[in-house]
Amino acid sequence: MIDASSPVRWPARHRAALSVVVHVPGVGLEADTARHPGLVGVDYTATGLQRILETLADVDVSATVAFTAEATSGSPQLLRRAVELGHEVAASACSATASIPDLVETISSITGSPVNGLIEQLPGLPSGDQDERFGDETGNAWRITGAGGDLPNSGGDPNSTIIPVSPYLIDMTWLSPSRPLPPSSMSEAWSLALAAHRADSTFMPVLLHPHIVGRPGLASTVTRFLDEVVAAGDVWIARLDHVARAWHALAPRSQE
Repeated sequence: MIDASSPVRWPARHRAALSVVVHVPGVGLEADTARHPGLVGVDYTATGLQRILETLADVDVSATVAFTAEATSGSPQLLRRAVELGHEVAASACSATASIPDLVETISSITGSPVNGLIEQLPGLPSGDQDERFGDETGNAWRITGAGGDLPNSGGDPNSTIIPVSPYLIDMTWLSPSRPLPPSSMSEAWSLALAAHRADSTFMPVLLHPHIVGRPGLASTVTRFLDEVVAAGDVWIARLDHVARAWHALAPRSQE
């Protein structure tokens, strides 16, 4: 078991790890904005995702891009584009119509790559029923269940790594269209969090939504933050399947 008082030895001797997770909801959920305010303006998703992919390419950062069932059927070309740019494509159950096995099979058939990750739940968004087991013994599998924390963990499941999330590292917390704060608030909070994760040798997952930060002006806020991460020089910026694989080696399930 990893001692929380001892720094984690991330790959290549990096002091901390960070992942950019782009969560892509579908335009078919617009009618649910009264119950799920995080979906206000979701019709901008396709345009916003293209801008985010361009932003990530400009700073040479590989991310994890998770698609709901609606986004998968509505914009399959964007799944292929994400893979072409070197990003991981994952599945999201944050959907009113999600059937996980069908969604995983559809994404795999579109991209020609296995689906190693699943987002089960995020604050402010709908969530489908998730009774099926997800993951395998490759060490690449991961899940986001809404659980918090500063490091990945097994969650009692030897076949997938639980990726923690923080409400303060989700763009929707700061820039929800129904009650937006100044982008500088998000920038300052994320910059402070980055410094703390570097000091503690922990893991920082940043969640973005194309219909929120994929808009002109707001996308530049993400660019400035990623420039700060890259300039630090000691943060391992990795896709979630790579984080899961590294954590599988760092913390063998038999020792947790």
